[in-house]
Amino acid sequence: MLRLVQPSRKTMTPKMSAAIVSAHPKPERLGRGKTDQATDREARGNRREDAVGSQGPAAETSRDPILQDGEWWKDDRRGEQCPRLMNEVSGWACAIKDLHGAEGPKDARMRSMSSSRHPADMSLTSRHATVCSKADTQTGQTVKEQFWMKHLTRLIATAGLAGALVAGLGVAPVAAAGSPAAGHVYVNNNTAGRNTIAGFDRHANGSLTTIAGSPFDAGGAGTGSPFGSAGGLQRTSDARYLLATNPGSNEISVLKIKADGSLKLVEVDSSNGRTPVSIATRSNLVYVANTGAGGSNYTGFHLNAGGHLTPIADSTFALPDNALPGNVLISPDGGRLVATRVGPNAGPSYLDGFRIGRDGRLTAAPGSPFAAQRIGPFGSSFSPTNADQLFVSNAHDGAANGSVSVYDVAADGTLTAISGSPFADSQTAPCWVALSPDGNALFAINTGSSSISRYSIAGDGTLSLVGSTAFNSPTGLRPFDAAVTADGRYLYVVDAGAVKVSAFAVDGTSVTELAGSPVAIQGGGAPFGIVVD
Repeated sequence: MLRLVQPSRKTMTPKMSAAIVSAHPKPERLGRGKTDQATDREARGNRREDAVGSQGPAAETSRDPILQDGEWWKDDRRGEQCPRLMNEVSGWACAIKDLHGAEGPKDARMRSMSSSRHPADMSLTSRHATVCSKADTQTGQTVKEQFWMKHLTRLIATAGLAGALVAGLGVAPVAAAGSPAAGHVYVNNNTAGRNTIAGFDRHANGSLTTIAGSPFDAGGAGTGSPFGSAGGLQRTSDARYLLATNPGSNEISVLKIKADGSLKLVEVDSSNGRTPVSIATRSNLVYVANTGAGGSNYTGFHLNAGGHLTPIADSTFALPDNALPGNVLISPDGGRLVATRVGPNAGPSYLDGFRIGRDGRLTAAPGSPFAAQRIGPFGSSFSPTNADQLFVSNAHDGAANGSVSVYDVAADGTLTAISGSPFADSQTAPCWVALSPDGNALFAINTGSSSISRYSIAGDGTLSLVGSTAFNSPTGLRPFDAAVTADGRYLYVVDAGAVKVSAFAVDGTSVTELAGSPVAIQGGGAPFGIVVD
C-alpha cells in the first residue's frame, strides 16, 4: 500500500493551492463569542477539551491549508466532513461542542472502542461539531493531517494530476504495522524510594505490550511491599490524568496521560494524612483515604484543568487509628461518598456514608458508620447502571468463607443491606470486586485462593454465584485490584506477589485466561491499583 507524503507549504505551488481551495470551499464558520474563542485556541493548539469545557495544556500546534484556525467542521452526514474520516482511523480522541448553545451529548469525550471504528453515536446530530486531538497510532499523523491528506488524494485523482504530483511530492511505502492499541492498562508499582506507574498498550485481542518509557516516574514513594489498597490508582472523569497514592511518602501524584498513552508527572502533593491508601474522583472532586495511625482520615481536593490539586478547607473527616480504611468511592451521580473500614482482623468493621455538598464537603449520614455484615469489608464498587447500588467484598471471615454484600445507598448516604445479602462465594479472602459495564456480572478477586468468583446480578442487586475460575499459574500469585474494559470484553488483575498483570477474556459471567497471561510489570515493586481504558 502506498501513502502520499504531505507537502510542506514551501513545496506547494500556487496552482495546487488554488485547486484545493476551489475544490473544497471552507465550511461554515461559527460566530466568535467568548466560548468560541476558547474553542479557537483548542483548534490552534490541538487541545483536548473535557465534557464540562475545561481545557488541558496545549499540545503542539498543527496547521494546514484545509483546517484553518478557529474553524469547526460540521457533521452534515454527507460523508465529506471530519466524522466520516474518524470512523476510518484508530487511536484518536475528540471533543464535541454544541453549535447552538444547548447541552451536547452526555459523553463529550469519546474514544475509539476498537481498532477500526469510532462509536456510531459520533454522528448524533448536525448540531454538534468535532475537533480531533490525538494522533493515529499506526501513522503518527493527527486526524486533521489525515483529513487533509485524504482530500488532497481525492483532488489529485479527480484532476488527473496524480502522475505529475507523485513525482513532486514523493511516494513512500507503508511498513506493516503491528496491532494498534485499543486502549491502555496502568498499574501503581508501589516501588520504594521513588514510586513509578507501569503502562501497557492494550490490543484488540486483549494482549498487552509495554508502553515505551514505562515505568513512569510518580514522584512520591511506595512501600516496596504488598499493601492492601483498593483504588490506589484512578483516572479522572475527563480521561486526561491519573491520580496515584504514594503510601511511603504520604503523598498523591497527578500524571498527565499523553496522546500515545505515556505519562508525564504534573505534581506531587501531600495527602493531608498518613499512608494514603485509596483515591476517589468525580468531575473536579477528589477524595483520599489515609490509613496510617495518627493521620487516618478522608480528605478532599479540587483538581483544576491544569492537573493541580487544591485542598478543600474543612473537608477532612478524622478516623480512629484502628479504622484501617480500604476503599473510598464517589457515587456515579457525584452526590455521595462511601468508604470501607476494614478494621482489625477480628473486627469490628464498618462502612461510612456521606452526602457531598456543593462545596465538596462531607455530611455524615444519620447512623454512619454502619456495621458491616461481615469482617473485613474491602473492595467495593457502585453499579454502572444503578447509582444507588453498592457492592462490597468481605475478606476476613476465614478460609472458604468469603462473601459479597449488596447495599442500597440513599440520597443522604445511608446504607441498607438488601434482602439475602451477603452472598457467599465459598472462596478465601475476596478482597476486590469488578463489575461488567452493563451491570449484569460481578467478579470477586479471591486473594487467598487465587481465583475469581463469578456472579450474575439481578435488577434488584441480588447476586447468584455462577462459579469460580482459578488462575492458570497460581503459585506465588497474590491477586489484588481488578478492572473490566469499557466494552466488557476483558478483565485485568494486578498481582502483588508475582508482580504481573493477568488478562482474561469475558463472555457474560464466564472468564478465560488469555494465552501469554500473566504479563510481567516493568519496574514493579509490590504493585496495587489498576486503571483500564
